[in-house]
Amino acid sequence: MQVLKEIKYNRVSYLVVSFFALLLCFLFVWVGYFFESDDFLVDQQRPLGLVIGCTLGAIFCSVLFTLWMRSFFINPVILSIYEEGFEANTNGVSTGFVNWDDVSSVKEITMRVTGGTGTRKESAIAIYLKNADEYLKKQSAPIGLLMKLAKRTGKYKFRDTDNNEFGDDLPIFIERAALGREADETIQLMLKLSRSNTK
Repeated sequence: MQVLKEIKYNRVSYLVVSFFALLLCFLFVWVGYFFESDDFLVDQQRPLGLVIGCTLGAIFCSVLFTLWMRSFFINPVILSIYEEGFEANTNGVSTGFVNWDDVSSVKEITMRVTGGTGTRKESAIAIYLKNADEYLKKQSAPIGLLMKLAKRTGKYKFRDTDNNEFGDDLPIFIERAALGREADETIQLMLKLSRSNTK
């Protein structure tokens, strides 16, 4: 298959977040093992909870640093568009290859997303599938289970700008912000390909 368009994140963003992850890692190590304070030390001993917490924090930040530095050097593709379909990985979870023949419609929307942090507006592309259940079956077991659980909890409600709630079969969302400067061109290409294949 010939790639018509590929989108990658800006490498600089990976470098910036890697720097902060490394900084936090050093901070955890310093507080957990080297910082001297009468408030921290009890009988010249560091509290076990503090040492364990800082150690776990340092390990977590080290993992993030490694992953983000790897992404900086590799710079993975987050969206690939082909004549036959597309594959997106804008949130760290790949959609897998989706054939345009399995797409019922593609719409550019503004969502009101209600989650744990409150309600916010996001511009996105909503890709509606002809058979969402079949698509869900193709996902890996952990991802499929998480998607089903998220749907059942009802915690996350997706609404369009007219405050109409999406149905049980949620579309695939690709955030406009993830596409960067090429958002308009990418959206127009996806609309064109989806229409030509869904006639």
